Amino acid sequence: MSNRKLVALLTLVVLAMGLFGSVTSATADATKTKTLISGQGAMGARDGANKFSLDGGATFAPAYIVSTDIAPEWAGPIGDSKWINFSTSATSLPGASNASPQTTIYRTHFNLPATFDSPNLTVNLHADNEANVFLNGNAVACAANCPADFSGSAASFVDSTLANFKKGRNVLEIRVIDFGGAVGLDYVATITYTAKGKAKGK
Repeated sequence: MSNRKLVALLTLVVLAMGLFGSVTSATADATKTKTLISGQGAMGARDGANKFSLDGGATFAPAYIVSTDIAPEWAGPIGDSKWINFSTSATSLPGASNASPQTTIYRTHFNLPATFDSPNLTVNLHADNEANVFLNGNAVACAANCPADFSGSAASFVDSTLANFKKGRNVLEIRVIDFGGAVGLDYVATITYTAKGKAKGK
């Protein structure tokens, strides 16, 4: 093959590669959804995805999955969730009362990619007696039916503030305030975000 033909062939190859690269230089953005629930496991078992703390967040242990039979006044679970508590009995901590409420901190987490955009968190929950929701330490505003009800409609907490989310590990924290009697938490959290398309060949 002559040098001239070889140069022409190489030129065609380079042009073809450039055309292919321009077609595949970017991928479309995609909407992603993650779902977190309480009570992942069998009744009476530990829920490894949801951990609790009774010492203000110093130490955590997996929550217990409890039945609504323990507290018949509780509303049925939301979707596929189950009620959870720091013990299998769902009995309040000693001394819990209106005058001396006790707080149990529950934590779980989810991950976001480095290229996420337009995030939204929606947490629907029942709590006995009240609940506050935090995302990465930031308080999440609640709907008009807060404080959370354990027998009626689920309370809704929504956050779409971009600065409250971060790439990698995100911590969802639910603080349940107990006034005595039975105590527990039931929730479903949905996270949606846009996964930005990655540019190729750049």
